[in-house]
Amino acid sequence: MYRLNLLLPILLLSGAASAIAPKDGEALIREMHQRYDGKWYRTLTFVQKTSFPDGRSETWLRWTA
Repeated sequence: MYRLNLLLPILLLSGAASAIAPKDGEALIREMHQRYDGKWYRTLTFVQKTSFPDGRSETWLRWTA
């Protein structure tokens, strides 16, 4: 049940997004700019775990201002 609660909104949103897809990359950037102009994040932080073929792994923290 928990999985369904997570999956259902994703499926609904992906269906809606594909119905209004921009015609090319330039149109996509233009639409993103119009929608998020003045609303975008001032900072961004994320954690990335990188695994290597030899079994090593590293966790990276990225912060931008």
